[in-house]
Parts: sequence; C-alpha cells; structure tokens
Amino acid sequence: MNNSMKRGGVLVFGMFAAMQVQAQTPPPARGQPEEKGWSFTLGGAALVMPEFEGSRNYKLRPLPLLEARYSNWASVSTRGGARIDVLAATGRNETSYGRVSLGPLLRYRAGRSTSDNDALRGFKSLDDAVEGGAFAGFAVGPWVAEIAYGQALNDDTHEGSLIDASIGYRMPLTERLAARVGAKIGWASENYMKNTFGLDAATARSSGLSTYSVSSGIKDTGLTAGGQYTLGSGWSLDMSLGYTRLLGDAADSPLVAERGSRNQFMVGGGLAFRF
Repeated sequence: MNNSMKRGGVLVFGMFAAMQVQAQTPPPARGQPEEKGWSFTLGGAALVMPEFEGSRNYKLRPLPLLEARYSNWASVSTRGGARIDVLAATGRNETSYGRVSLGPLLRYRAGRSTSDNDALRGFKSLDDAVEGGAFAGFAVGPWVAEIAYGQALNDDTHEGSLIDASIGYRMPLTERLAARVGAKIGWASENYMKNTFGLDAATARSSGLSTYSVSSGIKDTGLTAGGQYTLGSGWSLDMSLGYTRLLGDAADSPLVAERGSRNQFMVGGGLAFRF
C-alpha cells in the first residue's frame, strides 16, 4: 500500500471519528436492559472529502467499517478508536436525568504527505498520530453529547493535543429509517497548530509563502447530518454529510487562505452487517 492510500484511509477515519457521537444509537431508556456480550460489525464505506486538513481539493476514499463491542462499555472501531466506559462497566452510569459516560480512549488521526498535494510543497510531512486521552458524555432520550481529549503519543506527527465537543440528535422516521443531525467544535494546542498550519522561516523559504505564527485556540466548528436505513437480518445502509469551517489561526494560515479553503465538506455512504 503506498503512502497516499495509507494516509487517505486514516484521513477518512479521522472524519468518521469526529462524527462518531452523531452516528451512534442512543442508549436504551432507563430501566430497560442493556445489550450484553460481544457484537461485531463488518462493512465498507466510500467518502468524498478534502485531501488534507484545509485542502481545496477532494478525493474519493474507501474505508472499512469494523467494530468489536462488548456489552455497553467497551469498543474498538474504525469510527471511534478504542474506548472503555468506566461508569457503564461499574454500573454507575445512571442518573435521574440521563446516562453519563466517562473513560479512556485511544485513537488515530491523519497525517499528511507532501507528495499527496502540490499545495503542500515546502511543508513538512506529518506521520499518522496515535492519540491517547479521555472522553465524557451524556445521553438523554435521542440527545447525545460528548467531549473528548486526545494527545499525540508518537513523534513526527502533529505532536499536539485536541479537544473536540459535539452534540447530536437522532430521530426515527419509520420503523427502518432514522435521521440524525449534530454540531461540533474543536480546540487545538499550540504544537498542533504550529505543525499543521504554522510557517517558520525555513518553511516560508521552501514554500514561497510568508512566515506565520500561531497559538492555541478554537480550530474549527461544523455541522453533520445523516441517516441509517435498516435492511433487516443485521444489514444496514448509512449516509453521512458534514461541513467544517476552519477558524482563527487555522483559517488565516497561508496554507489555507492562499492554497486551500476554510470550508471543508464531506459526503459518504456505507453498508454494514452487525452480528
């Protein structure tokens, strides 16, 4: 597998991870039994999305949809990485208002290769990052909200940290069809901003752009929408739409303002089998 295909796959994963809260099924109402034991999901998706964060160019990307889940508290997937809900595992996730979740997470985030797009000439490549962190969430009825923190654990990546907050609403339309909408906002540390959007003197010379200093702050905000149609016998179809607007230092970076776009779109669909 070449570097472009490898990074493209992880870029797709990054977008699906960002939409993970909006895509998940709300938990059962209080007092109803939780699903126990193991369940697995196998499938595939195709998405059209930017070639790198801030790009104005788009490509069609394939993505495997894989998940292994134990009960309502542990999962490993190509959407949300690896998670353990400590409160659900210990039976302490119920409140008088709804269900809370809290625990550690491990996830990937896209790198970028300067060979992937001419807009990146003069910039350094960033390896795919493994991020460790934690999440906390709250669900009541069809509403699901979450905040997640991730810090890069390996070198030669963005080497920073991110905080992503999202809220989603899922509404059944028929017995087989459900729609969802959501909103999200993201914060990034100075290291993330510097390695992704900043230009030091050497990068400015090699890229032909002006030097550009950045600091930590709100990086982006966005909206998501989608739908899921249950085909029966464990099969389902999924459609997702996403819009992200880069903000602050990320939006004003010469990489984005002169060679890319502040507006980032995504559309995709997939077929999955759950057993």
